[in-house]
Parts: sequence; structure tokens; C-alpha cells
Amino acid sequence: MAAAAAAGARPDIHHYSNKLRSQTRLLTAQRFTDEQTILDYARMLEARCLNKGRIAKGLFLLREMRKALGCDFKDAEKKKIEELSIWINDTYRAWTRSDALGLLKRFYRWLRFGVYEGRIRPRSPGSSQA
Repeated sequence: MAAAAAAGARPDIHHYSNKLRSQTRLLTAQRFTDEQTILDYARMLEARCLNKGRIAKGLFLLREMRKALGCDFKDAEKKKIEELSIWINDTYRAWTRSDALGLLKRFYRWLRFGVYEGRIRPRSPGSSQA
């Protein structure tokens, strides 16, 4: 622990590494058909330097949303996603609800368009923005 502090790394006092491993293990135990998609998304979050606690919470929320959805994320129609949003609003309290709805929005943007943040529509031909 002293070596990690001397090297400039912060000690993991909240055990986020363990929580992330645990959420990954629980996701794999569920045997969802789109498990690899969820793990790829978590890997992308890690590549974007999100901390392990945030990624673990994301895995937890995606796992719970996937159970509530009842089908693969990529096969869900608009009505199913709306029902999932209602489920989130009825199930979670304010901060977790906000996190879950934001996560769901970013996850679908990434899943459908390959973009995590930013514009998802192509610019019009007459646009002057670069």
C-alpha cells in the first residue's frame, strides 16, 4: 500500500476493483445472450477512463435493466424501452433514477450509432460547422 502511494496511485479504499469484478461475475452468471455487448460497453467505459466504481454501477444497472426488459437490448422496440423507462422511474430513487436513465440513453447511443457522446445525426450538407 505504501508503494502504491509512493508511485502516485491512489489506494482503492472503497474496493471498486472488487465491486467491478463482482458485477462482471454476476453478469456472466445471468447468461444473457447479449452479455458480450454489455461487457464491450463496460470495456469502452474503462478505455474512456471512467473510474471502476462508476463502471461497476453501470454494470449493475444494465444487468437489472436487462432483466426487466426481457429481451436483448438490440432487439427492444420503442414500446419496450418506454416500459423500461417507466420501470426505472417506479423502481429507483432520484439519483439512481437519473444515473440509470442517462446510462440507458448513452448505452443505446453507443449500441445503435457507435457513439458514446456528441452528435448522433449527420450534419446537413449546407452546414458551415466543421
